[in-house]
Amino acid sequence: MFRSRASFMERALSAVLRDHEPVFTHGDLQRKNFMVTDPELVIVDWETAGWYPSYWEYVMAMSACGNMKDDWNVWVDRVMQPYYSEFAWINTLMTEMLC
Repeated sequence: MFRSRASFMERALSAVLRDHEPVFTHGDLQRKNFMVTDPELVIVDWETAGWYPSYWEYVMAMSACGNMKDDWNVWVDRVMQPYYSEFAWINTLMTEMLC
């Protein structure tokens, strides 16, 4: 059963996550990493920054939503290009790995 699931995930993920250019990204955008000092917005905690596929910043920011109990996901969609399929697949993969 696990081999079958792993085989499917390998095929699906390689199809969904291909053709994304690398971009420099913060890698951990979430509320606690923003500081507002009038009139500036400062982003802190750059330890996971690096060159990642173009969908990575969106996926990580959406992952910071938790159970989507507030409007964080709405704001992420307003300021970033959405990668819905990539988020859904990475989220599924992370859930599978935790089980």
